[in-house]
Amino acid sequence: MGRLRTFFVVSAAGVLILTIAFPLLTRLATWMNWPQESVLWIIGLWIIGLWNTALILWCTTLIWLRSQPPPRKHWNCALPIGLGIIGLTWLQPIVLSLLLVFLHPLMGLCVLDREIYRRIPNGSPPTAVA
Repeated sequence: MGRLRTFFVVSAAGVLILTIAFPLLTRLATWMNWPQESVLWIIGLWIIGLWNTALILWCTTLIWLRSQPPPRKHWNCALPIGLGIIGLTWLQPIVLSLLLVFLHPLMGLCVLDREIYRRIPNGSPPTAVA
């Protein structure tokens, strides 16, 4: 892992904690015997909002950790942007969950496109074959 050991440890810990926490949050209402009328409000706004906040802080921490080892990258704007996104997600907490579901495949396609472009000789873009 070398110089990025802390990055990988925080990354793995965040994946485990957030993955375990998400289904447990939906069971919290049953365990606590909350009234049916308040479940949607509490889970929909507060619990998912807290999970979203943890997710964004984890991502922001990973960006900051990745910018530290040489060659240093100038990603000083990660914290203000992360805090701004946290503020926006508290307006509609469920929207971030929907965006994660529908937009994460696009992130995978971007990574795949980048890897394919790196493996092309001379960095030339691929040509369409008719």
